[in-house]
Amino acid sequence: MLFNALEYGEWIAVLVYVYAHGGATAAGLVAVGALVPCALAAPVLAVAADRYSPATVLVVGYATLAASMFLVGAAILAGLSAGFVYAASIVAAVPFVIPRPAQAALLPGIARSAEELTAANVVSGWSEGVGVVLGPLLVAVTIDVLGSGGVLVLLAAGAVLAAALMVPVARRAAADATPAREAVPQSALVETREGLRAVREVPGAGLLVALLASQFVAIGTLDILSVVMAFQLLGTGQSGVALLNAAFGAGGVASVALTVMLVGRRRLAPPILVAAVVWGVAFAVLAAQSQPAPAYLLLALAAAMRSVLDVAGRTLLQRTAPTEVLARVFGLLEGLVMAALAAGSLLVPVLVATVGARGAVVGVGLVLPLLVLATAPRLLALDGQAHVPVVEISLLRRVAMFRALPPPEIEALARNLDPLHARAGELIIRQGDHGNQLYLVSDGSVSVHRDGRELATLERGQIFGEIALLHSTTRMADVVAVTDTSLYSLAGEPFLAAVTGHLPAHDEAQQLAAERLATSKRWTS
Repeated sequence: MLFNALEYGEWIAVLVYVYAHGGATAAGLVAVGALVPCALAAPVLAVAADRYSPATVLVVGYATLAASMFLVGAAILAGLSAGFVYAASIVAAVPFVIPRPAQAALLPGIARSAEELTAANVVSGWSEGVGVVLGPLLVAVTIDVLGSGGVLVLLAAGAVLAAALMVPVARRAAADATPAREAVPQSALVETREGLRAVREVPGAGLLVALLASQFVAIGTLDILSVVMAFQLLGTGQSGVALLNAAFGAGGVASVALTVMLVGRRRLAPPILVAAVVWGVAFAVLAAQSQPAPAYLLLALAAAMRSVLDVAGRTLLQRTAPTEVLARVFGLLEGLVMAALAAGSLLVPVLVATVGARGAVVGVGLVLPLLVLATAPRLLALDGQAHVPVVEISLLRRVAMFRALPPPEIEALARNLDPLHARAGELIIRQGDHGNQLYLVSDGSVSVHRDGRELATLERGQIFGEIALLHSTTRMADVVAVTDTSLYSLAGEPFLAAVTGHLPAHDEAQQLAAERLATSKRWTS
């Protein structure tokens, strides 16, 4: 939420400065000049969230945002030349493409179920709507006093706060991380190509990326389209421009009442289709309005439908794209979003010149529903097949022996996981029993005891029960739930087939078993 507010606030503060010093032409050139490098940089920078911890990337990304906004603000306050500030603001826009792909990669790893992943995306979409309102509002109440430079310094402090809020998450992720020893990072360009290849080769991934990016063509038109509507259709003048933008932001905030209904839905294509159609209808009716109040309501309705489409589409893309290149796929999306925003800002003048103001409103509203309806059969087919257990895969990838497995094998293991729940104090495995299953902690904690002595406490992302499977022995210890605990069980046959058939995974498994056996012997000696 804080990031979204910073993003919209920074954009307005910079454009106000540019417009005051160079007029509308300079503002348009700086806007396009900022969006083009963002579009090119987003897929490359997104590699970091696949190569390293996404939580750490978010901390670094927010800190970079803070530094870039502070430097631009300081340049304005110091009275440096307008040309220098223009160039600095273009460079400072690039770090804004880092957070969204990192967050998209982070969420499946910290969600405990597919329902929680959808819920997290719902809250994320809602927070974007709040950011659309809060960011411009903050600028509105401070810019007359602080000026653009002071506002940017204030926003930089907000980015520092965002980084600080992510530090505990990054620390927990670092404590949980046990990277496979044989992993060798490739160049950023090579890894970026892998993300592009995934979009091409994974059925439907390219379609979803195109659909999600296309909505931003319409959003990119709103800065100019709101001016056209306020002055030519509604007669509300400058205040009407602000109110139209506020109505769009308010619709995004209110959309949580709709997007929350996506939680728990197995099929997400129908909400996407309905949202696209209602979006188009809202703009068609909006074009016929001459009174402000109905126009504000219709624009809010369109914004709510856009949020439904965005949340459902992003969740479906997370279910579809391979987890090991998830951030790169969303990085490509982020780059296309920037290009779509630039295209949208250029589209309105063309439409107004060719079909008039009302025709331009209708044309903007038709882009998204026409694209969605044209691809509806493929979208429905993709939705029916997209049962990739993305949350389970992300949980398995926390374990070193499983992270070493190739994607097809780790996905196959994820499909073999069976969810279990143990109440606090419940005995999960008993020392001396025959063992035929491995267990993976999803939420809560368990305590390991041998001969009445506690050996360890295991939490989310840790496994137990592997020794009996690897060495064909009975259980070496009791395992008891410390709290109400959610687990996954994995049968011995698929576990052994995956681990013994892949040398790095087998080495990791044997080392873990050896370490635990050594610990057990120290306690019993």
